[in-house]
Amino acid sequence: MDAVNSSPRGPWSALGMDTVAGTLGAVLALSCAIGYGAMIFSAGLSPWLTTGVPTALVSCVVVALLVALTSSVPFMIGGPDSNAAALLAGVASGVAMDVKSGGSSGVAALANEQIRAAH
Repeated sequence: MDAVNSSPRGPWSALGMDTVAGTLGAVLALSCAIGYGAMIFSAGLSPWLTTGVPTALVSCVVVALLVALTSSVPFMIGGPDSNAAALLAGVASGVAMDVKSGGSSGVAALANEQIRAAH
């Protein structure tokens, strides 16, 4: 911390750089969440894309806040993961097809996948 306070530009320049870095990290995480939400709620779940993408966004924000507030590492950033999103998209498609072929309503498939996407 002494290195930041002893810099020729003062401690406020570090705050500005941290704000820019945080904003860029948030924009990147939210754009990834939108893409992953669209990927998860594709194919059999496409009628509920407008419900699924906000679920992915809210999940991204909640996880990022939990990681930031509970991590022992002060510069830790949490966000969506592409590997988990790809796996979840495959599972979501299979479950949606099974639920629909079993005679259940599409609302049951949506509820099931929103619970999965939130985790």
